[in-house]
Amino acid sequence: MSRRIRWGADVAVPLLLVALYLFSPVAAVRYLALVPLVLRGIALLYAWLASRAIEVSRTESVLYTNRFAAFEVTLTVRNRLPLPVHYLRVGDRAGAFVARSSPSFVLGLGPFEQRELRYTLEGHQRGEFQLGPVDISGSDGLGLFPFGRQIEDRAAVMVYPSVFRLDLDRKSGLPSGNLTVSNRLFEDITRFRSIREYLPGDELKRVNWKASARLNKLFTMEYEPSIYFPVLVLLNLTAEDYPLAQRAHQLERAIEMAASLVFYCVELQQKVGLMTSGHISGIDGFASSPVRPGYAHANAALELLARVSTSQAAAGGEPPNFADLVLTGEVEVASGSRILVVSPPLREQHSAALLALRRRGFKVEAFVVSSQSTTTAELQVPGLTTHRVSGYGKALIGG
Repeated sequence: MSRRIRWGADVAVPLLLVALYLFSPVAAVRYLALVPLVLRGIALLYAWLASRAIEVSRTESVLYTNRFAAFEVTLTVRNRLPLPVHYLRVGDRAGAFVARSSPSFVLGLGPFEQRELRYTLEGHQRGEFQLGPVDISGSDGLGLFPFGRQIEDRAAVMVYPSVFRLDLDRKSGLPSGNLTVSNRLFEDITRFRSIREYLPGDELKRVNWKASARLNKLFTMEYEPSIYFPVLVLLNLTAEDYPLAQRAHQLERAIEMAASLVFYCVELQQKVGLMTSGHISGIDGFASSPVRPGYAHANAALELLARVSTSQAAAGGEPPNFADLVLTGEVEVASGSRILVVSPPLREQHSAALLALRRRGFKVEAFVVSSQSTTTAELQVPGLTTHRVSGYGKALIGG
């Protein structure tokens, strides 16, 4: 318990009362001096006990949220005294977050009472942040001895980039997957659909001989066409490739686009990986995630995107060509996979590297983060399908 000493109330008055009690020849005066002394002593003991008897804990030590999305924080406050605490202020330190509801509370607690306090925050920056510590303050019932204490209970908050729902072309890929298409070139012989009468040119191995013998006519089996497409999201986080005037904004847009592509693929039950030319503090090499399926894997990729930062050219050197990262072998990419590139307008060396990947059998598609002043000609790369990333939500991608 710590507070500023008030010399009049905390020193002079008690000394006067003690002097009256010890040296007054009148018994009534001595008793009148003793009563406030005893009350002050009880109040001091109560404040000392209350300052140590209040416990504050967090329901969750790690919280996850998306950028600009609200999330709830819960504190549990407990009074371990068999006496009530009539006035208590509890305040959590919200750090860099925007408070949608106040993280400060004023309350009273009964003997051994426990209460949950909830408030809502919103994160405007991606990354890993901390909440806490928690500050508590209160007073005895007479208001004579205020107390305060800092409780070192913190929580980590991982703020993911925003994720938007996408609707991309999924009519082509590799045969025999889990996505149904109409193109009969991708018929999956493990997915029987029906039989039909034989037509000239049908392969004999498709003839259903049992049905043909029973019906005394040739019948051919039909199968459900289906595809799959493993994806590598290739994210350019080389700082020099972005215009200086809008660098911070366009970098965040690129990261949001990459996160949206990862979740788009996972929702379609496709394998997806991530490779960037950015770095994570304390980890050597470029940040990457292998090509795998599942929401747990997507969350790991999202955490990577929350923590990643840009890379820059060494003094006097050239910035890394992000398009060459696929050739390093750090992330294994099967032939025929889709490579979804997220980058500012591509430079000549980038375009050449991506076209070389296409000649190796990869299906390369570019999502170009740009300003409104960027012309269509600056976005296009001969031989590659390109999209403009400029809006938000359903308007995230333009043609």
